[in-house]
Amino acid sequence: MDIRKTDSPVSIRGLYSRQTYIKKRGIFGAWKESPADSKETIYIIDHLHDEVFRVSVVHELMHDLVHEHFKRLNKAPLWVHEGICQQAAAEYCRRRNYVDVLQGIETCTDPDYGDGYHYFNSIAGFEGWSALRRWMETIDIKSLPKTAPKHQRN
Repeated sequence: MDIRKTDSPVSIRGLYSRQTYIKKRGIFGAWKESPADSKETIYIIDHLHDEVFRVSVVHELMHDLVHEHFKRLNKAPLWVHEGICQQAAAEYCRRRNYVDVLQGIETCTDPDYGDGYHYFNSIAGFEGWSALRRWMETIDIKSLPKTAPKHQRN
């Protein structure tokens, strides 16, 4: 996954960090990942409003879920990861009636978070998680554009 390369304003409330250790097997052996030695950490900004805190946790936990269960997406562009996580956060907002936080997700103009969210929101539609999961399991990663398709704002 790439690192953000935009100056677009976005409110960072949390961070998902994964450190994977790589070991060399034997003198002439290949470098191999050592999953048992990997470490995941989620950081959430302190003193957030309760609703914002919960939505941030859902977003960051979704990063871990994607990494653990959809490893094929590891090399996908950043907008894919942020868009999927924003979609999960938005769905949580809808279920909990967090209207203000949902509005922030839906009006975000950031190319990774905002356009990524709108792309996945259109895929999920009324089918929700099933449609999103099907996309994550079947998409040809190489066919994805480097940036999210632009969402037409009303």
